[in-house]
Amino acid sequence: MTGKDEEVAENTFAVCDAKTGVVHHIHSVVSLDGAKLATDSDAAAEALEFATATGDLRGQLRVVRVSADSLKRGTSYKLNVKAGTLEPIDLKSVRRPRERSAKKRSAKNRRAR
Repeated sequence: MTGKDEEVAENTFAVCDAKTGVVHHIHSVVSLDGAKLATDSDAAAEALEFATATGDLRGQLRVVRVSADSLKRGTSYKLNVKAGTLEPIDLKSVRRPRERSAKKRSAKNRRAR
């Protein structure tokens, strides 16, 4: 717990797919009361390490420094690949491919025979 007089420094990074902009991991490094803050390159490498250790990530990944104050809890973000910035997205507007039902799959398989 921090007191009122303590200084807090924070660096936040997002690990994203370099082509699609999908955010895979948000990583924050916090230093309290005069502790040495990790360099950007060390913190970015750590963010990438955590992201790849926790998921099966393929493709090119990009690590982008973001302002922790600009991130809002419960909001989803996507990397604007051209600008290199995170932008909030509405998950309802993101189309996902529908799963074919077992009934449709079996009907398709019967026709193929």
